[in-house]
Amino acid sequence: MRFFANFAMRGSYQALVAICGLALIASPFIPFFGFLVGIPSTALFGLVVLRKGGMEASKVLFFATLILIGVGGVMSGNAPLGLVYGLLLWLPILPIALILRELGSLALAMEAAVALGATIVIGFYLIVDSPSALWKGILQNMTQALSANAPEGFDAANLLGAMDPFTHYMTGVIVADLILNLILGLLLARWLQAVLYYPGGFGREFLTLKLHPAMVYAGLICIVIGLVVKEGLVAELSWNICVVFFVLFMLNGMSIVHAILAGEGYWIVILYLALLFLAPWLLPPIALLGISDLWVNWRKYANKS
Repeated sequence: MRFFANFAMRGSYQALVAICGLALIASPFIPFFGFLVGIPSTALFGLVVLRKGGMEASKVLFFATLILIGVGGVMSGNAPLGLVYGLLLWLPILPIALILRELGSLALAMEAAVALGATIVIGFYLIVDSPSALWKGILQNMTQALSANAPEGFDAANLLGAMDPFTHYMTGVIVADLILNLILGLLLARWLQAVLYYPGGFGREFLTLKLHPAMVYAGLICIVIGLVVKEGLVAELSWNICVVFFVLFMLNGMSIVHAILAGEGYWIVILYLALLFLAPWLLPPIALLGISDLWVNWRKYANKS
């Protein structure tokens, strides 16, 4: 990634080549690599924002999107697909990276990303009468398509029944995944900026990450609403927003773990290996660590580690 970052920083043309090259490898037109290359492309664009500002980044965004529109038209006959893909890949990180550039607060930039995600969830619920019914219909269509080539004994009804409870939270899960990719792209962009211009700066910034109390309380309020209301559209909306907040709390928790285990590299390796197999059980306590930091200040134990 350092090679691509160095190349992209040489000028607008080089930035276009690097950003679009990585985007096309991960694009719907050339499958296989998926978000593994999509995030670096987003990060390189974020690096342009962080280093060169909004005007230069907007110019790169405009021409990069034009390139994807052209590629979409030539390779798939669907130019709008290239437009949508380019905007989804690069546009969200533009304001988030600008916040980080102008205000110098990684926490505020991450919180802005989560606020964007929560707004998207609320907007979706305002536009769609019953999001869970929409997702249920989509899953039914997918299951029917699978049934056509499914092995003997495949029970579509049982599969749909098992997945039905999850349809109530799919909006939050999908948006949370998008926001997680956005924040990972931002973190990678900040790391690349530090590697090129401020060696060691990213580590210090990430290890001292501190969420603002308003965001922590906003997430807790959503949890309380979900617990108190229990049923209905309001409770469902609250839990979907909570899923988006989970991303923020989890990343803050990871920052705390890294701070406490600083200098103990093997424990960090063990943690990430454990996450590969035990993520559903390990991530909630890590998120709880991120929430409770507002009152406990876990990083005070870092010097004792």
